Amino acid sequence: MGNIQTSSQVQGVIDWFGPTDFSQMDIQAKAQGCPDKSQEHSLKDSPESLYLGGDIDELPELVKKANPITYISKNDPPFLLQKGEYDCVVPVGQTKLFFSALKEAGVNVECDLLEEVGHGDMRGEKPVFLSDANIKRILEFIKKTLSL
Repeated sequence: MGNIQTSSQVQGVIDWFGPTDFSQMDIQAKAQGCPDKSQEHSLKDSPESLYLGGDIDELPELVKKANPITYISKNDPPFLLQKGEYDCVVPVGQTKLFFSALKEAGVNVECDLLEEVGHGDMRGEKPVFLSDANIKRILEFIKKTLSL
C-alpha cells in the first residue's frame, strides 16, 4: 500500500466471544446446559449455515475453512480472549477450545472468563465488557503487546 517501511502484520488480537469451530457449537451448548434454542447452530437457517450458504452438517470442508481455529500457527500474535461464563449464544467451549489450540501452538494467549456474564452481556446498568475495569485490562494488554 505504498508504505514498505511499516509492517501490516497484526500485532495482537482481542477476541470477545467469537465462534471458533462451528461444528462443535451445538454439542458445547448442550454440555454447558444452555436452553434448546441455543443449540440450533446446525439448522439450515442458523447464522452459521446462512454464512456458509448451506447446512453446516453437510459442508464439513467449508466449515473447516470458515473456522478460525483452522488457521492457528506458532507465528500468530498474542491473543486476549474474553468470554462471559454464561454465554449460550457462542458456547464457552468455543473459547476454551481456541485457548487450548493457541497454547498448544505456542502462541502467547490470555483468557478471561467474566463471571455471571452472558454473550456481551450486562451486569447491572453497565456492560461488563465495556466497564472501566475491563477497558483498563484491555489497554494493559495492548500496551504490553505493542511493546514486545
